[in-house]
Amino acid sequence: MGPDGTFHASEINLNDYYGNDNGNFVIDRHFYYGSRDVAIEASKHSVLLKAELKGYHWYSGHFWKTGAIDLASNISVRDGRFVFEK
Repeated sequence: MGPDGTFHASEINLNDYYGNDNGNFVIDRHFYYGSRDVAIEASKHSVLLKAELKGYHWYSGHFWKTGAIDLASNISVRDGRFVFEK
C-alpha cells in the first residue's frame, strides 16, 4: 500500500539479491542458475524462498541441498514498492 492509501503493483528480482554459496542461501549473489525446484511459501509470520541449491565437495563432487531463506527479513514495502534492505 502506498502513501496515497491505495495498493500498487510492485515486483523485485530475487536473483539480484539472494545467491547460492555452495548449497546455502546468501545475500548479494545470484542463485537461479545453481538451483532447482524454486518456490515461495507464505505464512502469517514469514515469506520463505525455498530451493534445492547446487554445491560441490572436492571429495564427493556435486550435490543438491534443500535451502530456505525468509524474504521478510530483507524485503519491505516502502511507498507502495518492494525494497531490499541488508
